[in-house]
Amino acid sequence: MHLHLHQIIVMTPWKPVLLGIACVVGLLLLLPSSLVLGTPLDDYVNKPDANYRWHDTGRRLKGRFITGSWHGVVLNMTSQSWLSSAEVDLPIWTHNLVILIPKRVEYETAFLLIGGGSNTHGPPTATDELLLLAAALAVKTKTLAAVVYQVPNQPLHFSGDEEHCPRSEDDIIAYTWARFMEDTGRVEWPAHVPMTKAAVRALDTVQAYASRQLNLQVEFFVVGGASKRGWTTWLTGAVDKRVVGIVPMVMDLLKSGKNLHHFYRSLGGWPVSFEPYYFCNVTAKLDTTEFDQLMAIEDPYLYIQRLTMPKLVVTASNDEFFLIDDSIHFWDELEGENHHLILANSEHSLMTGLLKVQSSYLSFSLSFASN
Repeated sequence: MHLHLHQIIVMTPWKPVLLGIACVVGLLLLLPSSLVLGTPLDDYVNKPDANYRWHDTGRRLKGRFITGSWHGVVLNMTSQSWLSSAEVDLPIWTHNLVILIPKRVEYETAFLLIGGGSNTHGPPTATDELLLLAAALAVKTKTLAAVVYQVPNQPLHFSGDEEHCPRSEDDIIAYTWARFMEDTGRVEWPAHVPMTKAAVRALDTVQAYASRQLNLQVEFFVVGGASKRGWTTWLTGAVDKRVVGIVPMVMDLLKSGKNLHHFYRSLGGWPVSFEPYYFCNVTAKLDTTEFDQLMAIEDPYLYIQRLTMPKLVVTASNDEFFLIDDSIHFWDELEGENHHLILANSEHSLMTGLLKVQSSYLSFSLSFASN
């Protein structure tokens, strides 16, 4: 039986209370779900930034496989303003974004690979390994594919950094984690936060270019990346509903605090690869409230109810950053269709497992094209 609001008011002496509750519930139902269930990561990613823009550089790439040919369009994208010029020397993040276009496009799902690289390097070439993987995906599945580079922008100089040296990769992650734990009100400090925003802006850019220049409507994405970009892949899937599949590679540190303790106990200490986190004093703070607050933003496990899309999780048996059994702490809790590829005798760079990664990535991707 359904009761209308006027019926509730007549039936109870608590008219003011119930009327107030009804009004609050009604307002909540009118709010977008992102506002009701939003997180600091959602807020940062979705906050408009007047610095976002992109343009076609005019640079073109092309190549051919046995299965077909492709050409690439090199765009320059500015994703955001991060921190301030008083805190970091590159507050405006810019990226090379290459869109790979097969001879024929048949599907509305596109692929985005999140890449690293330095801001001091030139634009990518047609022989870049990540670009070739994206091109193979595009040709085989007859869809658009793209690679966004310089995630994060690097190297970076931070004011107040006692090391007084440029930081890249894990040196950036460790330092920004440490700075956040000094001031947990600055939710933009952890580097994976702006990295996720860069990936989401890349999705926007691919859609805009496809619509304006190719007359194609891209609705959905499969997103992939390795290491720090693997972490970013998890978070991009968590914050953007356009993502219908993810391929996080060499990053399965869900339930991060628990897995890091497991790592330390298993090895009896920290590996050399954790040096930046050790010297930034991150490893000494695993049991602090500040670390919990950090992981409340960054740990993909906290977004597990959103991560219902199909997943191909790629790990390496000899990974110097993560243990082979990290997944025991979270795998059974993952929702949806989940696949786990463990590359035998391969380390964090995946250099000895690239062919297996490519074939598995292609097989996973074909399921989206066929659907």
